[in-house]
Amino acid sequence: MKQQHLFSIFLLCITLLFACKKDKSTEERIDYNTLTEKRIIEVSEQEIIKDEDLPPLERLLEKVTQKETKDKLTLLLADVKQVKEILPAMVQLRTNPEIDFEGKYKEIQALLNQISNGLPRKARLQKDLEDAKGSYNTEEVEFDNTKIPGSEPFVDYITKFLEKTYKIKPIAGKPNRFLRSDIEKVDSLASPMTLLNNIKKFKGLKYLSVAIVQGPADFNSLIHLETVKIGCDQEVKIDQLQKLKHLEISQSSQVSWDFSGKTPLLESLTIGEGLSNKITTLLLPNQKNLKSLHIGTYLNPPKKLTRLVVTGNGNTSVSGLLFESELEELRLSGITGMLGINGNRPNNAPLKIKNFELTASPNIERLDIGGLDLPKAPDLSQFTKLKIITIRPISISSKELELNELLSLMNLKNQQPSLEQFSADFIRISNGSLDLGKFSKLKTVTISSNTQAPLRKLILNRAISKMVDPGDGSCDDCGGIYLDGNAEIIFTD
Repeated sequence: MKQQHLFSIFLLCITLLFACKKDKSTEERIDYNTLTEKRIIEVSEQEIIKDEDLPPLERLLEKVTQKETKDKLTLLLADVKQVKEILPAMVQLRTNPEIDFEGKYKEIQALLNQISNGLPRKARLQKDLEDAKGSYNTEEVEFDNTKIPGSEPFVDYITKFLEKTYKIKPIAGKPNRFLRSDIEKVDSLASPMTLLNNIKKFKGLKYLSVAIVQGPADFNSLIHLETVKIGCDQEVKIDQLQKLKHLEISQSSQVSWDFSGKTPLLESLTIGEGLSNKITTLLLPNQKNLKSLHIGTYLNPPKKLTRLVVTGNGNTSVSGLLFESELEELRLSGITGMLGINGNRPNNAPLKIKNFELTASPNIERLDIGGLDLPKAPDLSQFTKLKIITIRPISISSKELELNELLSLMNLKNQQPSLEQFSADFIRISNGSLDLGKFSKLKTVTISSNTQAPLRKLILNRAISKMVDPGDGSCDDCGGIYLDGNAEIIFTD
């Protein structure tokens, strides 16, 4: 019995050894040069090339031993990877009317140029691309001429505009139809009120000024836009416009705007009166290119804004920060030029800001601040180049500061002697004295002090006496000293 068992094991070993030798000899007979090229060509001809189609080709390529052949097949495999990128782009080109045809055409042509002539499918792809181009050149677009009250019919307007500005005419016998290839050459359009679908046909636009009715304004397919001036009774979508530099929104139902990680080239943003009275949130972090932000006007300030974050680049100007409602968050950084932050509450009640930051803004030259209740003392000492100061009462955690406390926050003694105008309205001056004697360029001083703690002594540089308006009409650029009491004025050198 034991001998029979040993004999069985011996036979099994012989069988396994024979099988291994057979597999090895079979593998040696496979021509991996031919097989690999055949499989690469087959995959390149597929209607869709998937990610999982590539690793088997790479494993086959590893088995090719002849250097010249391996170099050739390596190049072909790289071509297949290019074809993989081209195929879905070609589908978009043929089927998606929203696409920027010229841009996508150039993108595909650039990919085709990288494919070697050794790949048979290249020639057919090139023909497919040219066929798509031919269809595009004869494709027609039709504009919607829905009548909008108070606005000129769109087809009438656009027909006159295109012929005058771009020498583009409608297709003969079709007054509201144009060649798509002509329409997509238009790079600038200021349009009367119209429907979004009419505007989206202009794929080449860089400049657009329009009011959209009957629906949201989604401009994300107009990828070349650099300047947009928009009014819309619903939402506005511009978050994918990577080339956008200038944005002006006169009207929108959208009250929360977050530009985080979007529109990286944005240089200017204007929130018009139709939006400023209802916007609640505006977030502009990490704005490396932002030069200016305007929110509303003095007569129509942001009435409902509760969150404002602006991280500028050190040369960003901000205007329109006159608030009427309590703020959850106000964070400003990298601001330059003029900065005005004021509460506009009834009876001069201080406006509360729960989270307040003002940093990295040493280039502020004009500061207008007041009517606020802040959670902590702001860093006003960073402003060393001030030319104009206008201050009104400021409270820290509901405790109102008196004038010299505010000036201490500004570190006024270390200010450069560049100050030209100083104004303080309805602020307590606890010791009754104010020393502005170091500022030899100061030419205008206006002080309305609190009647319970009025100004009694004002020290000024003697140079101001030469700048005060004599009142005879001989000076157009003179200053003055305007006080609401009988304070003593002392001049010093």
